[in-house]
Amino acid sequence: METLKKNMGHPYHLVKLSPWPICLSFSLFLFFISVIYMFKYKNNMFMYISISLTGILLYCWFKDILKESCEGFHSKKVKMGFKFGMFLFIISEFFFFISIFWGYFHVYLTPEIDLGIVFDKIKGIDLMKKFPLSLINTTLLLTSGFLAHYSYDKLKEKEFNESKYALLVSFLLGMLFSMIQLYEYYESSFTITDSVYGSLFYFITGFHGLHVLVGSMYLFVNWYTYDYCKIYYGGEIGLYLALWYWHFV
Repeated sequence: METLKKNMGHPYHLVKLSPWPICLSFSLFLFFISVIYMFKYKNNMFMYISISLTGILLYCWFKDILKESCEGFHSKKVKMGFKFGMFLFIISEFFFFISIFWGYFHVYLTPEIDLGIVFDKIKGIDLMKKFPLSLINTTLLLTSGFLAHYSYDKLKEKEFNESKYALLVSFLLGMLFSMIQLYEYYESSFTITDSVYGSLFYFITGFHGLHVLVGSMYLFVNWYTYDYCKIYYGGEIGLYLALWYWHFV
């Protein structure tokens, strides 16, 4: 931080012009367009292309951020900005999930007459009752969160090998969660268009699954770039913020 103050006259990092924010915005726009295209024309090709493009752009952006960290630009003030930004993001996501659960409880507690005044026993829909799979997925997420926190503690203690392995296992458990959820979707007897129950079920679990995928990617980036954290000790802010997000999901 003192070096940054000496060279720049202030503790803040003035980022150079970067193409990644605008490119990523267009990539995400193409992704949502491709999702609509998939629903209408049953063609997944454009969605896979947009996902791949988004992944490449995120890799390039993370690489630049990591380089800035290793060059000493992430002062205490900059890290405080990162933390505040992540805090605001998590708060916004929290209220987003409140809104969709609000919708669920609204139709559950006050079902329509057309549904027989019963929300979860709609004719023609076999509700998912695979309790063991749900319990396994819950256990996987809790274990993954514990291991991610354990990895951060070991990083602070400079036990790098143990920390790196714990972080890898945490990422793998997150991916296993996503695979089991995909299997549940595949085995489900109803779709997102089957009444309000189907819409809410896939909307809630789908968005949660998307957040788990993003969190898993965040953990993977920290694991993949772990050796850079060892070179520049104090660059663990990425793992610290990943923990915030991972505990949230």
